[in-house]
Amino acid sequence: MLSGDGSSPEIDDEMLKMFGKKNNDAPKDTRYQYPYVELERVMSNPDEYIIPACQPACRALWNKNIETFMVSNNDDKDLYVLLSNVSPENVAILKELAQSDPRYYFDGLRNTFGIAVKGMTEDSMRELVALTEVFRVQDTVRYQSVEDFLESYKMTDGELKIAEDGTIHRSPNPALVNATMQEALEKTGKWHLYVAEEGRIYESPMYLRWHQRYQQSLQDEMMADISDITAYKGNVNGDIAHLRDTFLTAEREYVTELLKSEDMRELIAEINQNPPEVPSKEGTLFVL
Repeated sequence: MLSGDGSSPEIDDEMLKMFGKKNNDAPKDTRYQYPYVELERVMSNPDEYIIPACQPACRALWNKNIETFMVSNNDDKDLYVLLSNVSPENVAILKELAQSDPRYYFDGLRNTFGIAVKGMTEDSMRELVALTEVFRVQDTVRYQSVEDFLESYKMTDGELKIAEDGTIHRSPNPALVNATMQEALEKTGKWHLYVAEEGRIYESPMYLRWHQRYQQSLQDEMMADISDITAYKGNVNGDIAHLRDTFLTAEREYVTELLKSEDMRELIAEINQNPPEVPSKEGTLFVL
């Protein structure tokens, strides 16, 4: 008797035995068994892709716009998280720390940086999270320039060609050779991801939010710096501080000019000769 695909049940059974994949032996839990999944998909359902011990560190990294590439699994002895698309600023932090702290390292095999701690305990989980605190909020690299976006759009449905080195390339579509930026945005439905003043089209709403979070972090840092140099630290914003400083400068200039007048000099000299009675034991002295 033949099965629906033309092979006998006996042959099918033997094949499954050879590969250790009999239907009744198939794993019921597929969690963490993925070779590669796009980050947005991972973030939407971390319980499917990341072991619980690594999730807090991953979330801390995502909150700083740092992408995670790979994490340890339950059969590993230690906890680790590999990073991708790390900003130059955070790369510099990693390289400096790696010189003295082996928990920050470069994975030469995968050409990416990572953080790792010994063990798989709750203390290990907390230690891994603590390693993320040194990083700065960074900008995302998940965008295209206007030029690259338009060029890519013009290749939509273009002919595929194999180069001499074996790589596959897509040729421009003749029907789109004169396409405009407006047309490309409309056809791809990416108007909401286009930031004209930056000349960028972001990969998705999530990465646009990451960019906005980076911009907000820069604004927050600037406000903190302004607050640190004001007399009322933490209680004034930049506009109020500027107005206050302008007023005080004008007041000082007014008093300086006033003291230059002859009438004011004579008044001060008279007061110094006949100081008024004051409660304190010391007299009042005005000095020009």
